[in-house]
Amino acid sequence: MKIVLEVSDHFNPCLVEAVQQLVTTVERLSRPGVRHGDFAQTEAKLASLTAKVEVEAVGSVLAALDVEAAAIRVEGRRYRCIGIEPKTYRTLAGEVTVERHLYRAADVRNGPLLDPIAERVGMIGGCWLPGAAKAMAHGLAMATSREAAQSMAQVGRLPYSRSSFERVGHLVGAQYVARSLDVEEELAVGFEVPEVAASISVSLDRAAVPMEEIAANGEDVTRAFRMAHCGTLTFHDDKGHAVHVIRYGRMPQGDIDELDATMQSDLATFLGVRPELRVALLADGAEEMWARLDIIAQGVADDAERLVDFWHVCEYLAEAAKAMHSPAMAKKVLSGWKGLLLEEPDALESILDDLSDSIHPKVNRARTYLHNHADQMSYAAARAEGLPIGSGNIEATCKSLLSQRLKRSGSRWKTETGEHVVQLRALQLSDRWDDGVTAALRPLRRTVRRAA
Repeated sequence: MKIVLEVSDHFNPCLVEAVQQLVTTVERLSRPGVRHGDFAQTEAKLASLTAKVEVEAVGSVLAALDVEAAAIRVEGRRYRCIGIEPKTYRTLAGEVTVERHLYRAADVRNGPLLDPIAERVGMIGGCWLPGAAKAMAHGLAMATSREAAQSMAQVGRLPYSRSSFERVGHLVGAQYVARSLDVEEELAVGFEVPEVAASISVSLDRAAVPMEEIAANGEDVTRAFRMAHCGTLTFHDDKGHAVHVIRYGRMPQGDIDELDATMQSDLATFLGVRPELRVALLADGAEEMWARLDIIAQGVADDAERLVDFWHVCEYLAEAAKAMHSPAMAKKVLSGWKGLLLEEPDALESILDDLSDSIHPKVNRARTYLHNHADQMSYAAARAEGLPIGSGNIEATCKSLLSQRLKRSGSRWKTETGEHVVQLRALQLSDRWDDGVTAALRPLRRTVRRAA
């Protein structure tokens, strides 16, 4: 059976040729008796031919976006045509070259050239299509540029170098960071609060990351660990179980106040949609974290429940129990203290009474910690209301957002490039990648019209 595919005269002949080559190869490989040997090679061959069809198809669409005119207007400004030249664009499947007209602002002598295709599509770096750039940035946020390039080579997509992944990933990151306030506001407004959500917990924490710094002599480059910040807004069901986590992060020299303001704005947006949601502030005992949490809640959730992380309390109590008792008895005593904290409103008084007979330094530390946070340990009441009492989500975020990506062996970061990775990675871990990056790249698309 023969099938004839009719195409118009202006159809890209390279696309027709690519389709023909794919069909011919499939026909040859599917004949009875053909031996394939390592079938992975057959798959790779078909993937390569399919990629060629995709590349030429994208090239055909891009060519249709070119504008042939004596002059055009972009955002009210007039540009005059200076000629036509070929341009290589980079797609998800590979490179494609397209002939396009070039323009220059009519009111500028020897000004920069304008590519109408790039303007209409919203190219990144002048030649990277948005889909390719978005995927490469995703790879860079997940792993090193070398690992991202190697992974894509295995699946036969994005056939570009490690340095390309590095460069394009940071271009996308810079675009997102520049618009992060507007984008995050848009994401918050469009977010659907889970139906089962009964409360929101707000948490902050820090983690040390390796930074590249100039030594005191002004010449040598050193590697020093500085504290990066991260935050979470976690939705919980009526049992206090987490159902969705939104994550935020900033590098050590980043704008931490901006992080607080963003979290406060998002919290206000969510409460505006679901005002019945209870709010709990959760953190360890760090004074700075509590000062910032109070700022976030101010005017938005003034009646928020303030709880120091239950498991941090247990760590202090575990050390005190070991200092006071044998290993077997310490385990039993600690279990009893945990039960009291979870079930009894006056648990703190009972535990402090138990600790009063020892002057061991570890017992003293536990007593001090309990006294300092006595008003943040109403765990029994919180559990009765279905509120969370542990800050496990922020602890996990410190590891997944910061440590797993930034603390690779031998790594060191500059604030700007680190900020790109941290904020893009926060989008990934919050399940907001597609919407967030799409919104960040949207302004790169501009309308091009023929000028009268």
